[in-house]
Parts: sequence; structure tokens; C-alpha cells
Amino acid sequence: MKRIPIEVPLVFEHGKGITRDISFSGVYFKTQELFSPGDYMRFTFELEFAIADGPVNLDCQGHVLRVEQVGEVYGVASTIDKITYLN
Repeated sequence: MKRIPIEVPLVFEHGKGITRDISFSGVYFKTQELFSPGDYMRFTFELEFAIADGPVNLDCQGHVLRVEQVGEVYGVASTIDKITYLN
């Protein structure tokens, strides 16, 4: 899948992060929270300019594919298995 480079805040159950890129099937983000491959994730983020009517708020579910140390934070690649539009 084509990845779209975009930095938007991402919020999950026990923390937050910022995306590096997003595709229809996954997301890569940086966070201070440690994850392990296989962990279930539920996270939300907002695409402010996705449509002319205003921001699109998304609730997503997926699983962590990989985790890498990136300086003082972790880079996390996760699938997006389910998306729910909140607005």
C-alpha cells in the first residue's frame, strides 16, 4: 500500500504519539510508550483537512508489527484492521 507522509497526533489507551506516515492498511508513529510485536492497539486521530466539511476523526484498531528505537522514542508500525468514523 502507498504510504502518505503525514504528522498528526495519535492517542491510544495508555499514551500518545505522532504519526510519520499512514496507509489504508497501517500506520507508523513515534511514541515514548513501549509496545511489543503482536500487541493489540486501539487509537484515534484526526485528519483536519481530509474533506471540505471539516476534520475527520477516526477510531482505529490493529496490531503492532514492529517496534524500533528511534533516539529517545520508539517507532511503532501497526496494522489498521478496522476503522470507525467518529463524526
